[in-house]
Amino acid sequence: MKKRLIVALLASMALSLTACGSITDKIDEVKENLLQKDSDDDSEDDSDDDEEDDKEDKEEKTKEIKDTEESTEEDSEDTLAYATEAEEAPAFIEDYEIHEYDFITDDITWEEAWQEAIIRGGYLAHIDTEEEEQYLVDRLSNMLNPALCYFIGGKREAGSEEYYWVAPDGTQGTSELTWDSVCKKHWLEGEPSYYDETTGIEEMYMDILYLKKKDAWFLNDAPNDMIAASEAWSGKIGYIVEYDNNDVSSMAQSGSSGSTSGSDSSSFGSSQSMDFTFSSGAGGWATQMKLHSDGSFTGKYYDSDMGDTGPGYPNGTEYYCEFSGKFSNMRQIDDMTWAMNLTSLKEEKIKDGEIKDGVKYYQGYAYGFDDGDEFLVYMPGTRLSKLPEESQSWLSAYGLYDETVTDKYLICNMNTGQLWCQDVW
Repeated sequence: MKKRLIVALLASMALSLTACGSITDKIDEVKENLLQKDSDDDSEDDSDDDEEDDKEDKEEKTKEIKDTEESTEEDSEDTLAYATEAEEAPAFIEDYEIHEYDFITDDITWEEAWQEAIIRGGYLAHIDTEEEEQYLVDRLSNMLNPALCYFIGGKREAGSEEYYWVAPDGTQGTSELTWDSVCKKHWLEGEPSYYDETTGIEEMYMDILYLKKKDAWFLNDAPNDMIAASEAWSGKIGYIVEYDNNDVSSMAQSGSSGSTSGSDSSSFGSSQSMDFTFSSGAGGWATQMKLHSDGSFTGKYYDSDMGDTGPGYPNGTEYYCEFSGKFSNMRQIDDMTWAMNLTSLKEEKIKDGEIKDGVKYYQGYAYGFDDGDEFLVYMPGTRLSKLPEESQSWLSAYGLYDETVTDKYLICNMNTGQLWCQDVW
């Protein structure tokens, strides 16, 4: 939006300069012609006897210059109106819906987080409704290792005590967030404070902060650089990116043209789900995931040891874990590849040593998501040589070792190379 506005204003300025330049040239041309006419008249009549003719000539010259200057003013007004129209181009508009979000841990400043959010195709999150506030808090509460504070898109100007949401184009909202009907209920007690009492550093930016003694998340104002204020914040800072319309369904719609037989590429874009497995193809372990079109997923991990038996568990021992989570920030890398970020992962706890149906169970974990942040999705038809080298070692488990291209969706954990494959065989 801001880029379009700047382009319009530059075009307007160019038009204004061009118009003014040509009209000025016109005035100069008229004056030059009039001077030339004076010279010609003097040459043809050296006498000063005909004062009446001279008077008429001067009146005609004056009228011609006046008409030209009035034309200049009218053209300038038209140009100004065009520039004003460009400046009033529509800006970012809140739609008050729950969108897609990324929760990113990074020791950066608010200003850097704001720029990063725009680069990712979103903006620092705005909290516009009670439902959205509850949704974000639920997401934060379900994360395994969340940061202690996340920058969001509120700030105030220097010398002002009024906080507003900041849009991607830099414009500010209209609702003052200290007294906004939603935000006023969720500020930490005593906030906004506008400066840190300990360091004296001014606080001009908003974050959502976890308070351990209350086991709850609150709105808070913070300095731009929290690490500079206190090194204790290192590793505990994050930011929330909001995306207006970004889900897994767009992935399949874009990738369907490149799909080969053996895969239903429309699955992402429908109400159906897709099943994925991470496994070595040998032994008794696997991680299974059901991925939905909105990026959410559920699944389970199991690793069976049939030889580990004992009284009451003749059917062996199993390490087991059920989990759920969410991918978001789906973005296209090329015709056959998409990227997405793991924004939440919750593992359900079980009671170690519990015996059911002759099997003793122990707590497992969601193997395949290890230290995962960015995951790449490879469309059916992707050349397998394109995959990272550490991912290619998993291909034999999915019957793809001797293949040139994949006829299935593949999901790669870019941190570890762990490779998931769509269950279609």
